[in-house]
Amino acid sequence: METLEKKIEMIKTILDVGQISKLSADANYIQKYYRLNIIPYSLFHNAKDRVHMGLSDGDVYKDDDLLGAARIVSSYITRNKARRVLELATGRGADSLYLAEHFPESDFYGIDLSPSHVSRAQKKASKVRNYHPAGGITTT
Repeated sequence: METLEKKIEMIKTILDVGQISKLSADANYIQKYYRLNIIPYSLFHNAKDRVHMGLSDGDVYKDDDLLGAARIVSSYITRNKARRVLELATGRGADSLYLAEHFPESDFYGIDLSPSHVSRAQKKASKVRNYHPAGGITTT
């Protein structure tokens, strides 16, 4: 099994980590990134607006693996009897919608900087009463 240090070194062979760490990622920068990458970014989502990466328990990928992060949050909601949950960078809202459907007694709030993502999340939220996405800050 590879160590974290080895994985970081592999990443450094592809990305200039030093240069990336110097970037000032304010709201303007993030929104510009999403505007410039709208097509490639869309390619990383499946039909249910889930990002094409997941948490696998075994050696074989399954579509269900895309729910891995939501299941982890689900365990915290159950354990803490959470009634209000905030998702930072809610994106298109797939995880919060999933959780809102499975925990109808809890309210889910999502915020994101991308107006197009918030708009899509709000469309999903109209299907349930307990998911409330917001944000989409317009910058100049």
